Amino acid sequence: MKTIQYNVLLWNRRNMIEGWQTTKLILVITLIIGFGGKSWGQSEAMPKPIEWKIQTIYKFDSKINQLISQLSERVDTMSNGRLKLTIFGVGKFVPTFKILEAIEHGILEGAVSAPTYWRELDPAFAMFETPALWTHPWQLDTWMRYEGGLDLLRELYATKNVYVVNYMFFGIESFVSRVPLRGVDDFKGLRMRTPPGMIEQLFKKLGAQTMILPGAEIKPALEKGIIDAADWSQPSLNYSDGLYKIGKHSNFPGFHSMPLVDFIVRQKEWETLPPDLQLILSTAIRTLSWDLIEQYTIDDYNVVQQAQKEGVIFHAWNQTELNRVRMTAVKVLDEWSQKSPKAQKIAASQKIWLKKLGLIQ
Repeated sequence: MKTIQYNVLLWNRRNMIEGWQTTKLILVITLIIGFGGKSWGQSEAMPKPIEWKIQTIYKFDSKINQLISQLSERVDTMSNGRLKLTIFGVGKFVPTFKILEAIEHGILEGAVSAPTYWRELDPAFAMFETPALWTHPWQLDTWMRYEGGLDLLRELYATKNVYVVNYMFFGIESFVSRVPLRGVDDFKGLRMRTPPGMIEQLFKKLGAQTMILPGAEIKPALEKGIIDAADWSQPSLNYSDGLYKIGKHSNFPGFHSMPLVDFIVRQKEWETLPPDLQLILSTAIRTLSWDLIEQYTIDDYNVVQQAQKEGVIFHAWNQTELNRVRMTAVKVLDEWSQKSPKAQKIAASQKIWLKKLGLIQ
């Protein structure tokens, strides 16, 4: 009986020892796996950050460029330093109209640009700033995000091996004029600076004598009487550029132009970016876009109040005049849609959404 009890105790002791040894082995294996095969005390090395050079279409020290530069800080924080963007101003590496080539050949990883700059590649690029059709950025933003606009833009860029990560708005622009602009009839015979493209075509149809000038030449042209009015930017930027010191008439709220800029990168760079960093970058751009809209809205209202004290008259157009402009803008859209198959596709998509909004018949 004692022998049996002794053997049982010996068997239990042996199994306890073997069990403990097995437990120790499992624990060691778990620790090795948990630390990625590294020994005790060996720290996890941080991966080398992904670094991108991004050139914008704005002067380095301009307010717009400074606001866009916030993107670099946000992405750096959100990615814990894994993705670093360095934002450069206009012309730092290449002239603006060479940006796509620079991205394609690896001089730049990406850029903040405007689709309308590439209308020579396909007129459809200009249709992401269709003039006088939208009354607020949310309407165009909704078409871009949920009604197929962004996919159409990505199709255009894909031919250059470029990917549109996301896009941004700044708000709605206002005129600067030496004479009152209270309605459509006031444009007849008006000598007006406009950018090229659809916006120029619109004002020509309204009766203006259009002139294409670089931004730097607008102020002297107004001073010398070469032009009567200019389409340049929002009230806050018109004011900071000193244009309201010459042109004492403007319109507010604006209605004719709502610039869209995009954040574009080389297709290969985007495809090799980890999914979480793709989401971080896209989200950061979208958040910044609405920050820009709200900041510029505040600035515009403050500037309008200040400029009125300095003698600037802001004309608010009534709905009848706005409808007259929009009817002309639809004609411009229809004419532009005939310039390429993709332009036709974009125009059809926009008109479906504009009809749902009740902005056109």
